[in-house]
Amino acid sequence: MVDTTETMLTAEEAAIYDRQIRLWGVEAQQRLRKAKILLVGMSSLGNEVCKNVLLAGVKHMTILDDATFTEKDLCQQFFSTKKDLGKNRAEASLPRSNELNPMVEIVADQQNIVEKTDDFYKKFDVVCLNDCPANVQIKVNEICHRLGIKFLCGHVFGYYGYMFSDLGKHTYMEEKVKKMEEKKRSEEGSSMAKKAKIEQSETEYEEKESVFCTLSEALAAPVFEGKTLRQANQVSKTYIIMQVLLEYERRYGEFPDCFESNERLQKLLDVRSEVLEKLQIDNELLPEEFASHCTGTLFPVAPIIGGVIGQEVIKAVSGKDTPHNNFFFYDGVATTGVVNNISNATLTKRKPAPPEQKKSSSVEQIVL
Repeated sequence: MVDTTETMLTAEEAAIYDRQIRLWGVEAQQRLRKAKILLVGMSSLGNEVCKNVLLAGVKHMTILDDATFTEKDLCQQFFSTKKDLGKNRAEASLPRSNELNPMVEIVADQQNIVEKTDDFYKKFDVVCLNDCPANVQIKVNEICHRLGIKFLCGHVFGYYGYMFSDLGKHTYMEEKVKKMEEKKRSEEGSSMAKKAKIEQSETEYEEKESVFCTLSEALAAPVFEGKTLRQANQVSKTYIIMQVLLEYERRYGEFPDCFESNERLQKLLDVRSEVLEKLQIDNELLPEEFASHCTGTLFPVAPIIGGVIGQEVIKAVSGKDTPHNNFFFYDGVATTGVVNNISNATLTKRKPAPPEQKKSSSVEQIVL
């Protein structure tokens, strides 16, 4: 039985969240009010996600980060200031996070996420990782998938960024516009009476279900198998860059920041060649020029990826609208965003597709 004292909005909450209640309804806002979120990584991207989710009006958020706030962070964040240099990033972000939305219970956790046990995750409805290494993302995702907890992660690489979501078996309400025809007759006795049809729109919602795969399954899926060069070009370049940089981090223990020497640049290009060979695609799909656009964190890219992640967290909790299943890739050079459903299941479904079919229905192109 649902505890109504936990789900009912107060007058103050109804006033503060009035605009979004009009957007997605009271029931969705009540679900948000009960939600407990774990946000890992207070990087530039983490700041953006934190802001968006706090403003949505969740019940609780734990901000977890074991890193120290540095000069480099200072020019990429807005939850911490110069006086916070040397502090833990989660603790440094806490005061301004509380000011942004005092109605949300916020806790700062300074422990490393890899040290957490399964019992720790059970307290949350959604877990979101920002700018974390691939092995950490995969490990936490496997735990969340096993426990039935919604999982999202994202990363920004210079001009590029991505979001991945694993919501398990997710049920949601999709808006459906129903067109109705109403006949309108003229007054009786009029010789010029004619029948006119007036089209009216009525908003309805249809319950749907999406099934998600884990990050490890998505990364291992043979995306380019059996594809021509033209077909391979339809997959976002950011997907390839993500694979290259995740492999680079796995091998060297860090993401490429800047290249002070040709030796470091050559390491990245060598990794690129190996990844492209593993993916069975030509080097033409990722020319060497990508190296000049994929290092560090380009601040304007973080709000885009953070906005998408925040939006997907809200969808995951509220059960309203179709979630992105399962990747969102952003290319800041081309200024485009693409939603790709990448998994062995969807790739298996595509194989019997007729040769004249030029584009898979699981790929949605969004120009930003």
